[in-house]
Amino acid sequence: MLGRLSLGGETLFKGGQFGGLEVGKKINIWQQRWLPRKHPPRQPTCPLESFENHMVDSLIDTNTRKWNEKLIDGLFVEEDAELIKKIPLSQVATEDTLYWPYSTSGNYTCKSGYKFLKQESEMEASPQVPPIRDKQVLMKRKITADPISERCLSTVEETEHALWSCPELEMVWGDREEWCFRFEAEFIDVKELLLWLIAKGKSLELFAYTAWMVWNQRNKACVNQQAIPLHQMVEQAKQTLAQFRANLQITEVQVTDSSNRGLRWRSPQDSLVKINFDGDVFSESNKFEIGVVIRDNNGAVLASCSGKIHQAYKPEEIEVLAALKAVSFVLEFGFRSAILEGDSPGLIKALKSAECSLSPTGLLIEDVKRVANSYVRLLYSHVKRNGNRVVHSLTKNAFSMPNFQVWIEDIPSHIVLIL
Repeated sequence: MLGRLSLGGETLFKGGQFGGLEVGKKINIWQQRWLPRKHPPRQPTCPLESFENHMVDSLIDTNTRKWNEKLIDGLFVEEDAELIKKIPLSQVATEDTLYWPYSTSGNYTCKSGYKFLKQESEMEASPQVPPIRDKQVLMKRKITADPISERCLSTVEETEHALWSCPELEMVWGDREEWCFRFEAEFIDVKELLLWLIAKGKSLELFAYTAWMVWNQRNKACVNQQAIPLHQMVEQAKQTLAQFRANLQITEVQVTDSSNRGLRWRSPQDSLVKINFDGDVFSESNKFEIGVVIRDNNGAVLASCSGKIHQAYKPEEIEVLAALKAVSFVLEFGFRSAILEGDSPGLIKALKSAECSLSPTGLLIEDVKRVANSYVRLLYSHVKRNGNRVVHSLTKNAFSMPNFQVWIEDIPSHIVLIL
Protein backbone atom coordinates (compact mmCIF):
# COMPACT_ATOMS: atom_id res chain seq x y z
CA MET A 1 0.00 0.00 0.00
CA LEU A 2 1.56 3.27 -1.05
CA GLY A 3 2.24 5.61 1.84
CA ARG A 4 4.21 3.24 4.04
CA LEU A 5 8.02 3.32 4.28
CA SER A 6 9.21 0.23 6.17
CA LEU A 7 12.09 0.21 8.58
CA GLY A 8 14.29 -2.86 8.49
CA GLY A 9 17.64 -4.17 7.38
CA GLU A 10 20.93 -5.45 8.70
CA THR A 11 20.44 -3.62 11.97
CA LEU A 12 17.26 -2.66 13.74
CA PHE A 13 16.64 0.62 11.95
CA LYS A 14 18.88 0.28 8.93
CA GLY A 15 17.58 -0.39 5.45
CA GLY A 16 14.42 1.51 4.70
CA GLN A 17 12.11 -0.04 2.15
CA PHE A 18 8.72 1.21 1.07
CA GLY A 19 6.14 -1.46 1.69
CA GLY A 20 3.50 0.78 0.14
CA LEU A 21 2.92 4.34 -0.95
CA GLU A 22 0.24 6.87 -1.61
CA VAL A 23 1.27 10.30 -2.76
CA GLY A 24 4.85 9.23 -3.45
CA LYS A 25 5.97 12.86 -3.72
CA LYS A 26 8.94 12.27 -1.44
CA ILE A 27 10.02 8.92 -2.90
CA ASN A 28 12.50 8.93 -5.75
CA ILE A 29 11.76 6.10 -8.18
CA TRP A 30 15.37 5.18 -8.85
CA GLN A 31 17.22 6.11 -5.65
CA GLN A 32 15.04 4.71 -2.85
CA ARG A 33 14.03 1.14 -2.07
CA TRP A 34 10.27 1.40 -2.37
CA LEU A 35 9.32 -1.79 -4.20
CA PRO A 36 7.62 -4.27 -1.81
CA ARG A 37 10.26 -6.99 -1.78
CA LYS A 38 13.22 -8.04 0.33
CA HIS A 39 15.29 -9.57 -2.45
CA PRO A 40 16.93 -8.63 -4.69
CA PRO A 41 17.93 -5.37 -2.94
CA ARG A 42 18.84 -3.74 -6.25
CA GLN A 43 17.07 -0.65 -7.49
CA PRO A 44 15.47 -0.33 -10.93
CA THR A 45 17.73 1.32 -13.51
CA CYS A 46 16.37 4.49 -15.10
CA PRO A 47 16.23 4.08 -18.91
CA LEU A 48 15.79 7.83 -19.51
CA GLU A 49 18.19 10.47 -18.25
CA SER A 50 15.38 13.04 -18.16
CA PHE A 51 13.43 10.80 -15.76
CA GLU A 52 16.17 10.29 -13.16
CA ASN A 53 14.78 12.79 -10.63
CA HIS A 54 11.14 11.79 -10.90
CA MET A 55 9.18 10.71 -7.85
CA VAL A 56 6.79 7.78 -7.56
CA ASP A 57 3.74 10.05 -7.79
CA SER A 58 4.58 10.64 -11.47
CA LEU A 59 3.62 6.99 -12.10
CA ILE A 60 0.09 7.56 -10.77
CA ASP A 61 -2.82 8.94 -12.79
CA THR A 62 -4.18 11.67 -10.47
CA ASN A 63 -7.61 11.62 -12.12
CA THR A 64 -8.35 7.92 -11.81
CA ARG A 65 -6.16 7.20 -8.75
CA LYS A 66 -4.69 4.25 -10.67
CA TRP A 67 -1.24 3.36 -11.92
CA ASN A 68 -0.27 4.69 -15.33
CA GLU A 69 0.28 1.22 -16.73
CA LYS A 70 1.56 2.30 -20.14
CA LEU A 71 4.21 4.51 -18.55
CA ILE A 72 5.21 1.78 -16.08
CA ASP A 73 5.47 -0.86 -18.81
CA GLY A 74 7.69 1.47 -20.81
CA LEU A 75 10.04 2.35 -17.95
CA PHE A 76 10.51 -0.93 -16.10
CA VAL A 77 11.44 -4.50 -16.87
CA GLU A 78 8.44 -6.84 -16.85
CA GLU A 79 9.10 -8.23 -13.37
CA ASP A 80 9.31 -4.78 -11.75
CA ALA A 81 6.35 -3.45 -13.75
CA GLU A 82 4.10 -6.29 -12.57
CA LEU A 83 5.27 -5.79 -8.98
CA ILE A 84 4.36 -2.10 -9.09
CA LYS A 85 0.94 -2.68 -10.64
CA LYS A 86 0.11 -5.12 -7.84
CA ILE A 87 0.45 -2.36 -5.23
CA PRO A 88 -3.11 -1.16 -4.47
CA LEU A 89 -3.64 2.60 -4.30
CA SER A 90 -5.74 4.51 -1.83
CA GLN A 91 -8.64 6.58 -3.16
CA VAL A 92 -7.30 9.69 -1.46
CA ALA A 93 -3.83 11.26 -1.60
CA THR A 94 -2.04 10.75 1.71
CA GLU A 95 1.33 11.75 3.10
CA ASP A 96 4.09 9.14 2.97
CA THR A 97 4.77 7.68 6.42
CA LEU A 98 7.15 5.19 8.02
CA TYR A 99 5.98 1.83 9.33
CA TRP A 100 7.55 -1.21 11.03
CA PRO A 101 7.06 -4.28 8.76
CA TYR A 102 7.73 -6.87 11.48
CA SER A 103 4.46 -6.37 13.39
CA THR A 104 0.87 -6.76 12.17
CA SER A 105 -0.05 -3.24 13.31
CA GLY A 106 2.91 -1.52 11.65
CA ASN A 107 3.94 -0.05 15.01
CA TYR A 108 7.36 -0.77 16.49
CA THR A 109 7.39 -2.59 19.83
CA CYS A 110 10.30 -3.81 21.93
CA LYS A 111 8.95 -7.35 21.57
CA SER A 112 8.87 -7.23 17.76
CA GLY A 113 12.31 -5.59 17.65
CA TYR A 114 13.76 -8.28 19.91
CA LYS A 115 12.12 -11.03 17.82
CA PHE A 116 13.53 -9.52 14.62
CA LEU A 117 17.08 -9.33 16.01
CA LYS A 118 16.83 -12.84 17.45
CA GLN A 119 15.77 -14.28 14.09
CA GLU A 120 18.55 -12.43 12.30
CA SER A 121 21.08 -13.73 14.82
CA GLU A 122 19.83 -17.32 14.53
CA MET A 123 19.99 -17.20 10.73
CA GLU A 124 23.58 -16.01 10.84
CA ALA A 125 24.59 -18.60 13.44
CA SER A 126 22.86 -21.66 11.98
CA PRO A 127 24.87 -23.67 9.45
CA GLN A 128 23.26 -23.50 6.03
CA VAL A 129 23.60 -26.77 4.11
CA PRO A 130 23.12 -26.10 0.40
CA PRO A 131 20.72 -28.36 -1.50
CA ILE A 132 22.56 -31.34 -2.95
CA ARG A 133 21.60 -32.59 -6.43
CA ASP A 134 22.51 -35.93 -7.95
CA LYS A 135 26.15 -36.25 -8.95
CA GLN A 136 25.43 -36.28 -12.67
CA VAL A 137 23.94 -32.77 -12.36
CA LEU A 138 26.82 -31.65 -10.13
CA MET A 139 29.31 -32.84 -12.73
CA LYS A 140 27.51 -30.94 -15.52
CA ARG A 141 27.76 -27.82 -13.38
CA LYS A 142 31.46 -28.56 -12.83
CA ILE A 143 30.98 -28.85 -9.07
CA THR A 144 32.40 -32.37 -9.05
CA ALA A 145 34.48 -34.37 -11.51
CA ASP A 146 33.14 -37.77 -10.44
CA PRO A 147 29.51 -38.73 -11.33
CA ILE A 148 29.71 -42.22 -9.78
CA SER A 149 27.33 -43.07 -6.92
CA GLU A 150 28.99 -43.12 -3.51
CA ARG A 151 26.66 -45.93 -2.41
CA CYS A 152 27.46 -48.62 -4.98
CA LEU A 153 30.64 -47.09 -6.45
CA SER A 154 29.74 -48.55 -9.85
CA THR A 155 27.00 -46.53 -11.57
CA VAL A 156 26.50 -42.92 -12.61
CA GLU A 157 24.29 -41.33 -9.98
CA GLU A 158 21.07 -40.01 -11.47
CA THR A 159 18.13 -39.13 -9.22
CA GLU A 160 16.25 -42.33 -10.08
CA HIS A 161 19.35 -44.36 -9.25
CA ALA A 162 19.95 -42.49 -5.99
CA LEU A 163 16.37 -42.98 -4.79
CA TRP A 164 15.32 -46.30 -6.26
CA SER A 165 17.46 -48.56 -8.40
CA CYS A 166 20.84 -48.50 -6.65
CA PRO A 167 21.62 -52.10 -5.61
CA GLU A 168 22.69 -50.87 -2.16
CA LEU A 169 19.04 -49.89 -1.51
CA GLU A 170 17.92 -53.54 -1.61
CA MET A 171 17.22 -53.51 2.16
CA VAL A 172 14.98 -50.44 1.73
CA TRP A 173 12.94 -51.52 -1.31
CA GLY A 174 13.32 -55.27 -0.83
CA ASP A 175 9.69 -55.95 0.21
CA ARG A 176 8.54 -58.02 -2.79
CA GLU A 177 4.88 -57.71 -1.83
CA GLU A 178 4.96 -53.90 -1.78
CA TRP A 179 7.64 -53.15 -4.36
CA CYS A 180 7.80 -56.35 -6.45
CA PHE A 181 7.95 -54.43 -9.75
CA ARG A 182 11.36 -53.08 -8.75
CA PHE A 183 12.74 -56.37 -10.01
CA GLU A 184 10.57 -56.46 -13.12
CA ALA A 185 10.73 -52.98 -14.67
CA GLU A 186 13.29 -50.28 -15.34
CA PHE A 187 12.54 -46.57 -15.36
CA ILE A 188 14.16 -43.70 -17.25
CA ASP A 189 13.56 -41.20 -14.46
CA VAL A 190 11.59 -40.54 -11.28
CA LYS A 191 8.60 -39.19 -13.22
CA GLU A 192 8.19 -42.49 -15.05
CA LEU A 193 8.53 -44.32 -11.73
CA LEU A 194 5.77 -42.21 -10.15
CA LEU A 195 3.45 -42.80 -13.11
CA TRP A 196 4.02 -46.54 -12.71
CA LEU A 197 3.19 -46.31 -8.98
CA ILE A 198 -0.06 -44.53 -9.76
CA ALA A 199 -0.99 -47.03 -12.48
CA LYS A 200 -0.35 -49.99 -10.15
CA GLY A 201 -2.26 -48.41 -7.25
CA LYS A 202 0.75 -48.41 -4.95
CA SER A 203 0.97 -46.20 -1.86
CA LEU A 204 2.38 -42.87 -3.00
CA GLU A 205 2.48 -41.71 0.62
CA LEU A 206 4.66 -44.62 1.73
CA PHE A 207 6.90 -44.20 -1.30
CA ALA A 208 7.26 -40.46 -0.61
CA TYR A 209 8.20 -40.94 3.04
CA THR A 210 10.66 -43.72 2.22
CA ALA A 211 12.24 -41.88 -0.73
CA TRP A 212 12.61 -38.74 1.37
CA MET A 213 14.48 -40.70 4.03
CA VAL A 214 16.76 -42.26 1.39
CA TRP A 215 17.54 -38.85 -0.11
CA ASN A 216 17.97 -37.21 3.29
CA GLN A 217 20.35 -39.95 4.42
CA ARG A 218 22.34 -39.61 1.21
CA ASN A 219 22.66 -35.81 1.64
CA LYS A 220 23.69 -36.05 5.27
CA ALA A 221 26.31 -38.67 4.41
CA CYS A 222 27.81 -36.25 1.88
CA VAL A 223 28.43 -33.68 4.62
CA ASN A 224 29.41 -36.24 7.27
CA GLN A 225 26.26 -35.83 9.37
CA GLN A 226 24.55 -38.61 11.31
CA ALA A 227 21.49 -40.12 9.59
CA ILE A 228 19.07 -43.05 9.87
CA PRO A 229 20.74 -46.34 8.81
CA LEU A 230 19.29 -47.95 5.69
CA HIS A 231 18.09 -51.05 7.52
CA GLN A 232 15.87 -48.91 9.82
CA MET A 233 14.25 -46.81 7.10
CA VAL A 234 11.38 -49.15 6.18
CA GLU A 235 10.00 -49.33 9.70
CA GLN A 236 10.67 -45.65 10.34
CA ALA A 237 8.81 -44.61 7.18
CA LYS A 238 5.79 -46.78 8.08
CA GLN A 239 5.67 -45.39 11.63
CA THR A 240 5.94 -41.79 10.41
CA LEU A 241 3.17 -42.33 7.85
CA ALA A 242 0.92 -43.97 10.47
CA GLN A 243 1.46 -41.04 12.84
CA PHE A 244 0.68 -38.55 10.06
CA ARG A 245 -2.59 -40.33 9.23
CA ALA A 246 -3.57 -40.47 12.92
CA ASN A 247 -2.90 -36.75 13.35
CA LEU A 248 -4.88 -36.01 10.18
CA GLN A 249 -7.91 -37.89 11.52
CA ILE A 250 -7.74 -36.03 14.84
CA THR A 251 -7.53 -32.70 13.03
CA GLU A 252 -10.51 -33.56 10.81
CA VAL A 253 -12.60 -34.48 13.87
CA GLN A 254 -11.64 -31.23 15.62
CA VAL A 255 -12.50 -29.18 12.55
CA THR A 256 -15.85 -30.93 12.17
CA ASP A 257 -16.70 -30.37 15.84
CA SER A 258 -15.71 -26.70 15.83
CA SER A 259 -17.52 -26.02 12.54
CA ASN A 260 -20.84 -26.99 14.13
CA ARG A 261 -20.69 -24.68 17.14
CA GLY A 262 -22.19 -21.20 16.80
CA LEU A 263 -20.97 -20.52 13.29
CA ARG A 264 -24.32 -20.03 11.53
CA TRP A 265 -25.26 -16.69 10.04
CA ARG A 266 -27.22 -14.59 12.52
CA SER A 267 -29.83 -12.02 11.60
CA PRO A 268 -29.29 -8.35 12.52
CA GLN A 269 -31.51 -6.14 14.66
CA ASP A 270 -34.77 -4.88 13.15
CA SER A 271 -33.36 -1.47 12.26
CA LEU A 272 -30.20 -2.79 10.58
CA VAL A 273 -29.21 -4.71 7.49
CA LYS A 274 -26.25 -7.07 7.47
CA ILE A 275 -23.54 -6.81 4.81
CA ASN A 276 -21.44 -9.93 4.31
CA PHE A 277 -18.37 -9.65 2.10
CA ASP A 278 -15.53 -11.84 0.92
CA GLY A 279 -12.57 -11.74 -1.47
CA ASP A 280 -10.54 -14.51 -3.05
CA VAL A 281 -7.84 -15.12 -5.65
CA PHE A 282 -8.26 -17.08 -8.87
CA SER A 283 -5.67 -19.81 -8.47
CA GLU A 284 -4.65 -19.94 -12.13
CA SER A 285 -4.96 -16.34 -13.28
CA ASN A 286 -3.80 -12.84 -12.47
CA LYS A 287 -7.22 -11.89 -11.07
CA PHE A 288 -9.18 -11.73 -7.86
CA GLU A 289 -12.89 -11.84 -7.16
CA ILE A 290 -15.13 -10.22 -4.56
CA GLY A 291 -18.69 -10.82 -3.41
CA VAL A 292 -21.22 -8.90 -1.31
CA VAL A 293 -24.61 -9.97 0.07
CA ILE A 294 -27.06 -7.65 1.89
CA ARG A 295 -29.76 -9.29 4.05
CA ASP A 296 -32.44 -7.99 6.41
CA ASN A 297 -33.42 -9.19 9.88
CA ASN A 298 -35.47 -12.05 8.36
CA GLY A 299 -32.52 -13.30 6.33
CA ALA A 300 -34.07 -12.19 3.04
CA VAL A 301 -31.59 -11.07 0.40
CA LEU A 302 -32.02 -7.38 -0.44
CA ALA A 303 -29.19 -7.20 -2.97
CA SER A 304 -26.00 -8.99 -3.90
CA CYS A 305 -23.10 -8.54 -6.27
CA SER A 306 -19.97 -10.32 -7.43
CA GLY A 307 -17.19 -9.53 -9.83
CA LYS A 308 -13.60 -10.08 -10.75
CA ILE A 309 -10.77 -7.60 -11.01
CA HIS A 310 -7.93 -8.16 -13.45
CA GLN A 311 -5.10 -7.78 -10.99
CA ALA A 312 -3.64 -10.09 -8.34
CA TYR A 313 -3.16 -8.58 -4.90
CA LYS A 314 -2.18 -10.12 -1.60
CA PRO A 315 -4.97 -11.93 0.33
CA GLU A 316 -5.08 -9.31 3.09
CA GLU A 317 -5.34 -6.53 0.50
CA ILE A 318 -8.15 -8.32 -1.33
CA GLU A 319 -10.17 -8.60 1.90
CA VAL A 320 -9.91 -4.85 2.49
CA LEU A 321 -10.85 -4.07 -1.12
CA ALA A 322 -13.87 -6.39 -0.76
CA ALA A 323 -14.90 -4.51 2.40
CA LEU A 324 -14.53 -1.19 0.56
CA LYS A 325 -16.72 -2.46 -2.27
CA ALA A 326 -19.28 -3.69 0.26
CA VAL A 327 -19.75 -0.40 2.13
CA SER A 328 -19.88 1.54 -1.15
CA PHE A 329 -22.33 -0.91 -2.75
CA VAL A 330 -24.80 -0.70 0.16
CA LEU A 331 -24.91 3.10 0.05
CA GLU A 332 -26.17 2.91 -3.54
CA PHE A 333 -29.39 1.32 -2.22
CA GLY A 334 -30.00 3.99 0.41
CA PHE A 335 -29.21 1.94 3.50
CA ARG A 336 -27.53 4.01 6.23
CA SER A 337 -27.66 1.66 9.22
CA ALA A 338 -25.90 -1.69 8.87
CA ILE A 339 -23.54 -4.34 10.21
CA LEU A 340 -20.46 -5.10 8.10
CA GLU A 341 -19.49 -8.74 8.63
CA GLY A 342 -16.45 -10.61 7.32
CA ASP A 343 -14.28 -13.62 8.17
CA SER A 344 -10.96 -11.78 8.55
CA PRO A 345 -10.45 -11.10 12.30
CA GLY A 346 -7.49 -8.78 11.72
CA LEU A 347 -9.45 -6.57 9.31
CA ILE A 348 -12.53 -6.35 11.55
CA LYS A 349 -10.32 -5.44 14.51
CA ALA A 350 -8.60 -2.72 12.48
CA LEU A 351 -11.95 -1.30 11.32
CA LYS A 352 -13.19 -1.14 14.91
CA SER A 353 -10.07 0.69 16.06
CA ALA A 354 -10.17 4.48 16.21
CA GLU A 355 -6.44 4.62 15.48
CA CYS A 356 -4.99 4.90 12.00
CA SER A 357 -3.36 1.60 11.08
CA LEU A 358 0.31 1.75 10.08
CA SER A 359 0.20 -1.69 8.48
CA PRO A 360 0.79 -2.07 4.71
CA THR A 361 -3.01 -2.19 4.23
CA GLY A 362 -3.58 0.78 6.55
CA LEU A 363 -4.45 3.31 3.86
CA LEU A 364 -6.97 0.95 2.28
CA ILE A 365 -8.54 0.45 5.72
CA GLU A 366 -8.77 4.24 6.05
CA ASP A 367 -10.62 4.28 2.72
CA VAL A 368 -13.22 1.92 4.21
CA LYS A 369 -13.55 4.10 7.31
CA ARG A 370 -13.91 7.19 5.15
CA VAL A 371 -16.88 5.67 3.30
CA ALA A 372 -18.27 4.42 6.62
CA ASN A 373 -18.62 8.03 7.74
CA SER A 374 -21.53 8.32 5.29
CA TYR A 375 -23.55 5.90 7.41
CA VAL A 376 -25.78 6.92 10.30
CA ARG A 377 -24.68 3.74 12.07
CA LEU A 378 -22.22 1.09 10.94
CA LEU A 379 -21.18 -1.76 13.21
CA TYR A 380 -18.49 -4.37 12.54
CA SER A 381 -18.76 -8.10 13.14
CA HIS A 382 -16.42 -11.06 12.67
CA VAL A 383 -17.75 -14.47 11.69
CA LYS A 384 -15.90 -17.68 10.87
CA ARG A 385 -15.84 -18.98 7.29
CA ASN A 386 -18.79 -21.33 7.81
CA GLY A 387 -20.98 -18.40 8.82
CA ASN A 388 -19.85 -16.49 5.74
CA ARG A 389 -20.37 -19.35 3.30
CA VAL A 390 -23.15 -17.70 1.26
CA VAL A 391 -20.98 -14.80 0.13
CA HIS A 392 -17.97 -17.11 -0.10
CA SER A 393 -19.87 -19.28 -2.60
CA LEU A 394 -20.96 -16.18 -4.46
CA THR A 395 -17.35 -15.04 -4.66
CA LYS A 396 -16.20 -18.40 -6.03
CA ASN A 397 -18.92 -18.14 -8.69
CA ALA A 398 -17.47 -14.83 -9.95
CA PHE A 399 -15.09 -16.73 -12.22
CA SER A 400 -17.96 -17.59 -14.58
CA MET A 401 -19.55 -14.13 -14.37
CA PRO A 402 -18.93 -10.91 -16.28
CA ASN A 403 -16.54 -8.44 -14.69
CA PHE A 404 -19.30 -7.26 -12.35
CA GLN A 405 -22.88 -8.40 -11.82
CA VAL A 406 -25.65 -7.20 -9.47
CA TRP A 407 -28.82 -8.99 -8.32
CA ILE A 408 -31.70 -7.01 -6.76
CA GLU A 409 -33.61 -8.95 -4.08
CA ASP A 410 -32.05 -12.05 -5.57
CA ILE A 411 -28.99 -14.26 -5.66
CA PRO A 412 -27.76 -16.95 -8.12
CA SER A 413 -29.99 -20.03 -7.96
CA HIS A 414 -27.24 -22.46 -6.94
CA ILE A 415 -26.58 -20.37 -3.80
CA VAL A 416 -30.22 -20.21 -2.69
CA LEU A 417 -29.83 -23.74 -1.28
CA ILE A 418 -27.29 -22.63 1.33
CA LEU A 419 -29.11 -19.48 2.51
